[in-house]
Amino acid sequence: MVEPVTTGAVVAAALAAGAGTLAKGALGAAGKEAYEALKSLVGRVAGSEVARLEEKPDSDNRAGVVAEVVDEQPPTDQIRLRALAEELRTALDHEGHGAAVDNRITVIAANGGMAAGRDLYSGWPPPKTGNSG
Repeated sequence: MVEPVTTGAVVAAALAAGAGTLAKGALGAAGKEAYEALKSLVGRVAGSEVARLEEKPDSDNRAGVVAEVVDEQPPTDQIRLRALAEELRTALDHEGHGAAVDNRITVIAANGGMAAGRDLYSGWPPPKTGNSG
């Protein structure tokens, strides 16, 4: 069974991909517009965390903090954030930066537990399910 990826993880991954692409000077007009819209909305609830993620977009820890804050928001806010994240993902894909949109998930086992990530999928687009042929 494939574990669901939270809205926070989707939003944080999109922000990190946008920030990294922007830092390289490779983000086009549509991407910049989508990135700024998402950054602005997330910044209302996680301003300093978004700034830290922007400084170091490859940091799993910084992305995790942003994801946690997003996941604590009311469902109606999460719907809007996820929609903006999808707009940014689409813009990145159309601009040829789709490979930068993969989510990273760190699984940590505690108290003698076991962690296995074999059933986790976090790439974009989501895998197709069912029979296709």
